Amino acid sequence: MVVVDHDKPNGIVLWSNEHARSFRILPGLRFATGLSLCSDLRAGVVESTLIDSAVEEVERELQYFSPGIEPIPDEPGVFWVDASGLRYLYPSLEQWAQAIRRQVFTTL
Repeated sequence: MVVVDHDKPNGIVLWSNEHARSFRILPGLRFATGLSLCSDLRAGVVESTLIDSAVEEVERELQYFSPGIEPIPDEPGVFWVDASGLRYLYPSLEQWAQAIRRQVFTTL
């Protein structure tokens, strides 16, 4: 399954699940190209308002872990997170990242 920007063969893949990625169907590919790689590929469009709302929600949750959060405008779901100065709160960056993962996945 993939999310595309338009529900047409020339729509651009914005996100692909693990199964689609196993066929090398990656973001940036056209849906028609994805279909040529996997004939039972399914696609859908997610409204930009829903994406924007989800990005804002994740950004709010990330602010518990760093004051320096910046969403990447052209890549919904990708954020720059400033981890500097957090060594006094978390023994390692790995533990900090695990705490973020737990918070985001249990809250959202």
